[in-house]
Amino acid sequence: MKKSIVLLLMLILMAFGFVACTPDADDNGMMNDEQSFQATILEIDDSGLLLEPLEGEDILRSGDRVMVGPGNLEEDSYLSFEEGDEVLVTFSGGVMESYPLQLEKVISIEPLE
Repeated sequence: MKKSIVLLLMLILMAFGFVACTPDADDNGMMNDEQSFQATILEIDDSGLLLEPLEGEDILRSGDRVMVGPGNLEEDSYLSFEEGDEVLVTFSGGVMESYPLQLEKVISIEPLE
């Protein structure tokens, strides 16, 4: 009897865990995992942009530097920026917790006004 209760409780906890890990969907049921953060460009070179997220950004919980490689950007678009520029980075998918962090798919990088 005790084993059955323990098993039932474990199944209930697992079900709550899966619900908590499900990505958000918009009103049409489409998955919406787009995220964004503001950052300062620290370096620009052939390997892409090295970014430092601004204070208070959620991505800082994973790391303090983000590398956006040229494969994630439109051809040579990153060359229009300068070191010290502040930008808004919009991305989807996961954050690879290497150092520096890497983003699965960059949607856009826009200058902050």
